[in-house]
Amino acid sequence: MADLIPPLAWLHITVGAVGGLIMTYTFMMRKLKEGLLISESFAALVVGVLLGPHCISVLDPRGALGEATDLAVLRELSRVVLAVQLVSAGLGLPLRYVERQWRSLAVLLGPTMLATWAIAFAIALWLLPHAGASWQLCLLVAACLTPTDPVLASTILQGRFAELHLPAPLRFMLQAESGANDGMALPYVMLPITLILQPSLPHALTHWLAVGCAYQVGVAIAAGMVYGLVARGLLYVGDKYGLIDEPSFLAHIIGLALGALGLVRAIGASGVLAVFVATIAFSSREPTAEEGRYDAINGLEIIATVSYFTYLGAVLPFPAWRAIGIPRLLLFALLVLLLRRLPVLLALAPWLPDLHRQTLSKRALYCQAGFAGFFGPIGVGAVLYATQAYEELDGDATAAHVVLFVVVASVVVHGVTAAPLSRLLSSCIKKAEDEHRLKLRQQQQQLAFGELPSVASSPARDSCEC
Repeated sequence: MADLIPPLAWLHITVGAVGGLIMTYTFMMRKLKEGLLISESFAALVVGVLLGPHCISVLDPRGALGEATDLAVLRELSRVVLAVQLVSAGLGLPLRYVERQWRSLAVLLGPTMLATWAIAFAIALWLLPHAGASWQLCLLVAACLTPTDPVLASTILQGRFAELHLPAPLRFMLQAESGANDGMALPYVMLPITLILQPSLPHALTHWLAVGCAYQVGVAIAAGMVYGLVARGLLYVGDKYGLIDEPSFLAHIIGLALGALGLVRAIGASGVLAVFVATIAFSSREPTAEEGRYDAINGLEIIATVSYFTYLGAVLPFPAWRAIGIPRLLLFALLVLLLRRLPVLLALAPWLPDLHRQTLSKRALYCQAGFAGFFGPIGVGAVLYATQAYEELDGDATAAHVVLFVVVASVVVHGVTAAPLSRLLSSCIKKAEDEHRLKLRQQQQQLAFGELPSVASSPARDSCEC
């Protein structure tokens, strides 16, 4: 009987577990997400842990491959899953969204990311040196935790539930941010890596500015834009001359994602950023008649998300976490999730135009800012940068172990709280807007009865007319 078991049994078990979970979850998706508050990423992570070497022990990729190979596989899986999700995020934005709402994106990708990085670094510098981490590693951990994750964000920002409870401007703002800041986080990650590898500070900073900022980001933006426009041109020619068939649209955009990812990464630039830029360039002039073409990508997202988090659950480094200290990691993760974005978004809310749209009161404005500040999930992008740092630093897995713990905490916390917080936000906005309208109505009634000075005779108005 033992001779019938294939040599890579764990791989076949993974495929079977993923398939069964996808079938079960999609059958009960609405009940699980809205009733039981279970996202697909959370469910997949739990299944991976249960099947992994620390529970049932039928799924053990790390034991079969070794830690170095396992982290390399996880790194490349992260790239592919991110590429698929970034295409979905870009295509889900309104027509010419980035051009019209660039002010909000500039605030989110500039001061917000910088402040988020600084806060996460301060928390890491307080807690992690006791576990043997240098200040450069603390800076690296903070950089990996800076971007928000489009994979986890999509579980609450897309679908009927999100459309019912979240204002559209807020949804689109968070969706665009999660797509763009994964690629824009690369310079933050490369700075501590360069400081660790280069003993000379001036030389390290020069190399970081030239390679980590100018080349890797600049080339990714330029190449992604060109690739997206070329893909759009091919689709236009295929439509015009009847060369393309309806089922090939999905393949066309998956080709866009993988092509931009692979080609730009091959020349040493940020493939993740290039994918999002290519998608924006591809869809920037897309007529509304084509909006329904890419609905099938939502099913592909679920397959990619469930597969990824099942594998991630099976390779979590529980022994390394025990060596660092579970209580210390728990405190670090909770502080990061609560403090790294929330105070920043509350402070910058007046400079985020997307939060002011369809908002009449300050209370509603800060309700949205609070939600945006708390809901900044950490997921696949953080894993990608942590495993990339492991490769760059010749096998130092300290940062990767810490980041993986925070990713698990984010999957649990954001997966469980996203639905109730969305309902709370919806009721908060409605109550604030109702109170604001009631106040305006009372003021109008007072003006009608002469209880307040008339606007027409006010000194301010007279001075303006002069």
